[in-house]
Amino acid sequence: MGIDLRRPSVSPPVERRRASAGVRYGLAVAAVAYVGYLALLVTCDLLRVAPLGFVPRYQGGEVTLAQLQPFSIAHRAGLRPGDRIRQANGQTLERGADWQRVRVHLDPSNPLTLEIQRGEQVFGVDLSLPAGLGEWRSGPPRPGLLAFRLAQIITLGIALMVAFRRSFQPSALLGAMLLASIATVSLVLPMRIATFWNALPGALGLLLWVPFATSVAVGPLLFTFAAVFPRRAWSIRRIAIALVPAAVLVGLQLYSGYHIMQHPGGPTGLPDWTMTVFVINVAYAGCAVVLLLAHHRAAETLTDERRIRVLIVGAVVGVAAGSAVVLGYWRNPGADIFATRTLTVLSLVFLAVPASFAYAILRHRLFDVSLIVRQGLRYALARRFVDALIFLIAAVLLADLFINRTQPLVVMLQSRWWWFTTLGAILLVARSRREQWLRSVDRRFFRERYDAQRLLRSIADQITRASDFDAIAPSVMQQIDEALHPEFVTVLRHVPEESVFSALPTGTAAEGGSGPLPSSLAVIGVLSVLRKPLALSLGDTAWVRHQLPLEEHSLLLSHGIELLVPICSHVSGDLPVALLALGPQRSEEPYNQEDLDLLVTIAQAVGSLIERSSGDHTLAECPGCGRCFGPGSEVCPHDGHRLTATRGSRLLNGRYCLQR
Repeated sequence: MGIDLRRPSVSPPVERRRASAGVRYGLAVAAVAYVGYLALLVTCDLLRVAPLGFVPRYQGGEVTLAQLQPFSIAHRAGLRPGDRIRQANGQTLERGADWQRVRVHLDPSNPLTLEIQRGEQVFGVDLSLPAGLGEWRSGPPRPGLLAFRLAQIITLGIALMVAFRRSFQPSALLGAMLLASIATVSLVLPMRIATFWNALPGALGLLLWVPFATSVAVGPLLFTFAAVFPRRAWSIRRIAIALVPAAVLVGLQLYSGYHIMQHPGGPTGLPDWTMTVFVINVAYAGCAVVLLLAHHRAAETLTDERRIRVLIVGAVVGVAAGSAVVLGYWRNPGADIFATRTLTVLSLVFLAVPASFAYAILRHRLFDVSLIVRQGLRYALARRFVDALIFLIAAVLLADLFINRTQPLVVMLQSRWWWFTTLGAILLVARSRREQWLRSVDRRFFRERYDAQRLLRSIADQITRASDFDAIAPSVMQQIDEALHPEFVTVLRHVPEESVFSALPTGTAAEGGSGPLPSSLAVIGVLSVLRKPLALSLGDTAWVRHQLPLEEHSLLLSHGIELLVPICSHVSGDLPVALLALGPQRSEEPYNQEDLDLLVTIAQAVGSLIERSSGDHTLAECPGCGRCFGPGSEVCPHDGHRLTATRGSRLLNGRYCLQR
């Protein structure tokens, strides 16, 4: 496919950038459109029309009844399998699109009027249409649809978070658009959607065409995202050419949607494009997986490999499940997807695509987005959830019994024994493990983090009291390893005579991974200017990695360095006196801001200690008057006392001269 991933694209620092006002307004308008469309789908589900009790068959320019359910609305009206429906509410029926136009315009305030042909006989039938929340409560349960819509709501929330937090990053906007399209996807338009849509204000109704169009472009959007993330593999021109079939697909969706939304009347003349949409989306999704595999092979850091691997698994599983759903519906068009257990499960598995994005964002910080939620609030929510878990399970059980209260208890237990058995098992496990889970929450949110902070601050105290860093280096490295669990941690001390930063031997298990680094490296110059930790894969300094020369870039990768923390002297403009080099954390999580702040504190203390212990920094102090003089002075000119040489420097912070 001609993919070149060896040369990273150049990107400027992104954390401090902000999107233009036009982009932010555009995102706000898009958010209104997608939220409104999903709300429209949920409204149609909650105020649904009762199932008519048959599945339409489209063959030879005719629509006939099939799979008539006993005691259904159609059965009570006297309809039979094989009856041809010539018209419905004035709409001539020849194809599936004609029946779809009838469904989206259903109005429960009026009966559904059918013109039926049975042999040579033609007669009319009126079907009453129970609808609303009462129908939802009294009708057959649809837990699959509820779970699917809930997952779509969560997916749309993640999409909006990514879009607004990373509005200046094109790949993040593409990912957000992909998630939003999945959040509004619907293989079949729900009943009554045209009725509700036409009742909306004109501007809002016009906006809803955007999510309606992109809901059939999940495959092309996944392909486009894979072509630019984590770096662009194709030129913009090649990507645009590759998206021509997708543009045709979106045009067909708008064309067919516009005609289906017209008021019932003559035949729509629209063919069944289900397989066309399916083939195009699967082709694009397959290309997306190939691109992600290429990115995975060319990944430069362990974090990149992990988050791309998660996306690959989610894409493969989701596309396979979605394909099975489409094929199942194509074999039985007109059937309710969530009425069969197999298609319901496959529809939920399709959500592996947004689930992989959510996991990559939360676990591996895809798009460098971290959910900023205060630790205390997260802890409180986690404990409340564990505390309420038993009551939530009991509430689900009671709600299920209430919804199906019209059925005899024995019949309910016989038909849904697997559901009650599962709930009972979960309830027993939750009750027996509750205290253990609460202790785990305490340890996860407070104890371990508190121990890590206390340990690192203890290191800073040791350094402050020590006279020589070499003596306490093994202890410091070991404690950093215990606190942050990096794959390695090393101190690289500057050796001016050799113009290198050489590893300081400590003899600990935490040491290793990084060899000497030439002091002429561009990254050393950047550290001298920034004077703050330099992340090489995630964070607000990750862009530096893409600006480095190829040889220097390869050198850092070969050493496995994930984080560089400069240990600077007080003299402004000097090279760092040492570097604190850390590998990736063994937990697979990136270093957070608390870790960086504490490492900076340690680096500052280490810098002061190295500067104090250096023989080049001495001062002479008078034991009588306490005045201080530079190195080389022997007698105090004020009182004649012999001066005492001590380690230290008269120049403080590169600005202040110590007099007494």
